[in-house]
Amino acid sequence: MGRGWQLIARIILKARIPILVVVVLATTFMWFNRCTERTHNYGKIIPQNDPDYIDYLEFRNEFGDDGNVLVIAFRGDIFEREAFNMIYSVTQELKEVSGVTNVLSITNASVIIANPEKEQFDTLRMVSRLVQTAAEMDSVKQRVLGQPVYSGLLLNESNDATLVAVTIDSKRLDTSEKTAIVGGIVSVTEAAAKKVNLRPHYSGLPYVRAFVTNFIAEEMQTFLILAILVMAIFLFVTFRSIYAVVIPLIVIGVVIVWALGIMGLLGYKITVLTAILPSLIAVIGVPNSIYLLTKYHFEYKRTRNKIKSLVLVIQKIGIVTVMTNATTAVGFGVLAFTNIQILKEFGILAGLSVVVTFFISLLLLPIFFSFLPAPGQKQVKHTERGLLQKVINLLNIVVLKYRWWVYGVSIALTIFSILGMTKLSTRSLMVDDLPKDEKVIEDLKILENEFKGVMPFEIVINTHKERGILKHRTLKKLDEFQTYMALDTNFSRSISILDLIKLSRQALLSGVPEEYQLPSREEYVAIQSYMRNTKVDSMVSLASIFDSTLSKARIKANVRDIGAERLEPIMDSLEIKLQDLFVVNKKSGRLKPEASYKLFGTDSFQVRYAGQAYLNGQVFLTDTNTTYEVLAGKGKVDYADRYIITGTTKIFIKSNGYLIRNLAQSLIIAFVVISLLMVVLFGSFRMVIIALLPNLLPLFLTAGIMGFAGIPLKP
Repeated sequence: MGRGWQLIARIILKARIPILVVVVLATTFMWFNRCTERTHNYGKIIPQNDPDYIDYLEFRNEFGDDGNVLVIAFRGDIFEREAFNMIYSVTQELKEVSGVTNVLSITNASVIIANPEKEQFDTLRMVSRLVQTAAEMDSVKQRVLGQPVYSGLLLNESNDATLVAVTIDSKRLDTSEKTAIVGGIVSVTEAAAKKVNLRPHYSGLPYVRAFVTNFIAEEMQTFLILAILVMAIFLFVTFRSIYAVVIPLIVIGVVIVWALGIMGLLGYKITVLTAILPSLIAVIGVPNSIYLLTKYHFEYKRTRNKIKSLVLVIQKIGIVTVMTNATTAVGFGVLAFTNIQILKEFGILAGLSVVVTFFISLLLLPIFFSFLPAPGQKQVKHTERGLLQKVINLLNIVVLKYRWWVYGVSIALTIFSILGMTKLSTRSLMVDDLPKDEKVIEDLKILENEFKGVMPFEIVINTHKERGILKHRTLKKLDEFQTYMALDTNFSRSISILDLIKLSRQALLSGVPEEYQLPSREEYVAIQSYMRNTKVDSMVSLASIFDSTLSKARIKANVRDIGAERLEPIMDSLEIKLQDLFVVNKKSGRLKPEASYKLFGTDSFQVRYAGQAYLNGQVFLTDTNTTYEVLAGKGKVDYADRYIITGTTKIFIKSNGYLIRNLAQSLIIAFVVISLLMVVLFGSFRMVIIALLPNLLPLFLTAGIMGFAGIPLKP
């Protein structure tokens, strides 16, 4: 093997000019094909065949995006005339901002009134112009406070707080325009708010994501600069040569260009993960330079022959750098086998970048130093440092003479680590890693205190029947469920078709807030009579809360950013309540023979389970349309409405679960592949165990310290 590396070394040094030309041309090609486009949406972490993700896509197709609303909160004397007029003006001006599709506030919300002459409901704007007098302001205030439908949604009357909800074009949120749109909204609001004593607070997914995107970009740039600066200082202090600083940095720069070029050739965009590649290359590339330079100086001090020293460097260090870079490349490369696209791209790019780093370092470092003067006494002085040699000698003594102490301490640390690992927990908050003093965190907490939450949380009830959600019994179930949901202080006020019906009852009766409630069956007959003459979707300026056939009801709410460990039990309790409300007892009849055959002969466990539930007297049709078709179509039975809990928040939490599991699987695969490489290299399973155990201990120790310190696992 030594002769092979000697031959490689001689080829590199003899053909150094052609190699340099090829590298320069290839680097130029990569430069012109480099990726400069940044992705502006969050990478798809959840697999596209995941049932919850499929439900979410169906929800978006039916009701639109749930994560495209930026909210602005104002606190203070909002019903003071100048302040109220400012909110009115902001509402109107924000409609003109490019990318904004809708703006809703207490100043332009709709009021429903009954029209007895036409037996229909009419809608009026809450305010149609700027308020002119104090008396008019008092009248407007009473009108606003008299609409319970907006309480908890646009208004917190107990704390004098109000929201302005700004809907942004979803397609433009996934482009580079996102920052400009959000910036435009903030600029308009800030300019208007300066005129009165009201400070605006911003939140919502568009605002948070725009802030996080810009924050990460700035932090990555800062980190890259600091990494290069620290590496440069370390190289200079170690080797006392400007060449030993400049040349490794040139190598790193070339590799970064190659990494961006590979990204562009593969058609990838810069994501949150791939944005760290330049910094990662700097950290990985410098050790290669240190290995080669240190060995070069040792060999030159011994031989006093520059070219011979460079040949010996490649010959002796080549295999070592191959193994270190190969294991690093494998560690990143196994991420390419995950089901998560953003991890897959990062794994491919990082693995290839490590390979490129090895080859570019192996080629350019010897070639560059072959053109430069031989190192002087000052540059090789670091090879004689007594302190370093003393530390190495001490380690040798500990390993050779006190190995049982080493075993004992290692076992003790392993036990400590395992105990700490039992205390590990996971946490996945949308703004978890931002500095606590950032305004985005402060504003989020204010909005959560005033309106309980800003993260989208959605539930859809599917009755499978046209106009099925208008049935009184369905509305009664919705009322019970929304009342139950309101008991949890982590949720904001929810809204559904039920609120539209309550609003209609209030308008049809005296119009006072006390009449905002579920109508009786007799009252509902009169409301339906009015609704038949009214265009339903024009009755209230709220988000889409039903589908075009009125067979699906959307329950829209927001939730605090509390993380998966707290939200998942809450979702489980909601599931239990939904099942309790939407279980229908069997009324009569049995499954026909052909239905029984189709039901229990199917490969679907869910269908068979639903059939058994039917025979037992209860039917849970919450799984698949197939279940509904078999039972309702063949068995002729009453069926339960299908419901789904969905929304951006649920997908975010589930995505983080996938991310953690895939990273754990990738770690296992990496150890297996690296073990196989070592078996090929050493031909001994015993050597593999000896080599891997010291690498496992730091991982265990890190996990243990995290557990004892209360540091959660974060994606």
